[in-house]
Amino acid sequence: MRKYILLSTLAFSGIAGIANASTPAHHAIYQDGKIIHPKVAMADADVKALVKTMQGKANDAEKLVVFKDSLKTKGIMIAQLFLLLNQLNEEPKLDAAIYAFQYTVDYKKYEEVQNVFNEEINKRRLLIYLDKHRKNG
Repeated sequence: MRKYILLSTLAFSGIAGIANASTPAHHAIYQDGKIIHPKVAMADADVKALVKTMQGKANDAEKLVVFKDSLKTKGIMIAQLFLLLNQLNEEPKLDAAIYAFQYTVDYKKYEEVQNVFNEEINKRRLLIYLDKHRKNG
């Protein structure tokens, strides 16, 4: 009986760990079904420092982690976002652009972000994402 309880406890905690690992640590804040975008953007000096930090990283995966972590505490303007997205290659750039939407202060002009992409498919993917989420943003 002890073995069964121990195995059940281990199995349950393993499942809980998997659920926690697959749940994002931070996500958009919603009120009445709409994304609550920040009202204040980070200072330009913070953006410049972030660009330098991203440039110091070895690859896009590391740059993306730094990028996402920085947005969790501060909003961003689209002009600032362009500087940061240009530190990434095409595919991680799309991931970052989609992630940043919820943290963008001037989100009503977010279509402009498509101009940072070289590949038409990524421009379309971003616009599709915006069409889906604008109803909630």
